[in-house]
Amino acid sequence: MGLFSKKEVCCICQQNEGIKQLSDGMICKECMNKCGPFLGGLSWKNHSKDKVLKAFTVNVVNNERLATFKPEKNIQK
Repeated sequence: MGLFSKKEVCCICQQNEGIKQLSDGMICKECMNKCGPFLGGLSWKNHSKDKVLKAFTVNVVNNERLATFKPEKNIQK
């Protein structure tokens, strides 16, 4: 991808412009945010499209669990 070349589209959503290089495509900022904390790290080049999709599903499951979680006791100092 050169300075004046055409920008690549996100390989996950196929809608937005990709900003980070994956091992098999590009990823946009919105899709990066949908991964949650499950693909942390500095280098996105080591992650594949399959890893990103797996992080999506894990993030959705955890958000559903968080929505149903109700603490029974609060422990104070």
